[in-house]
Amino acid sequence: MPRHKQSDPTSIKTQVIRLRVTEAEAEKFRSKAAESGCKTVSEYMRQSTVSLYHRLLLIRIGILLVFNTI
Repeated sequence: MPRHKQSDPTSIKTQVIRLRVTEAEAEKFRSKAAESGCKTVSEYMRQSTVSLYHRLLLIRIGILLVFNTI
């Protein structure tokens, strides 16, 4: 049973990805999550991953533009 009702069924998070980290790494993730205003480490990791993907995509587009391949 979900904790709260989701208006969009596609936004319901049902999958878990486990990641083994040291205690120091875990504390760093908790700290970074709090600093960035995220309520949970999961939220922080999702935001960080999407943000990294977008930065890499922009870099790739920039490289393609520099070499005039698009």
